[in-house]
Amino acid sequence: MESRDSHDYLCAGEYLGYRLLELGVTHVFNVPGDFNLPLLDSLAKVPDLTLVNTSNELNAAYAADGFARATGGLGCCATTFLVRARQSRPAETNTLQSQSPTSENAGPWC
Repeated sequence: MESRDSHDYLCAGEYLGYRLLELGVTHVFNVPGDFNLPLLDSLAKVPDLTLVNTSNELNAAYAADGFARATGGLGCCATTFLVRARQSRPAETNTLQSQSPTSENAGPWC
């Protein structure tokens, strides 16, 4: 696992991106915001990982759920944390009830 940068280490966000790739994740649905930009910047450095911007946290969570159901793989969304992350709870509840494999990552990582 090597970063595109000249440094010889990975920050936590890049490491997360490579681990997601190993789990079969190809798309991360996200809501860009002040507090998760370091995470999104790190994920953008990971080749073969596509970031898909959405308009709010609920849409990101439902998109990850739909992607997981359509592909049979793991769906992933990245949101801001605290109050804004709670907007995705209805979709997360739905994924739990339907046993759809999804992952939500919130907040800064680097």
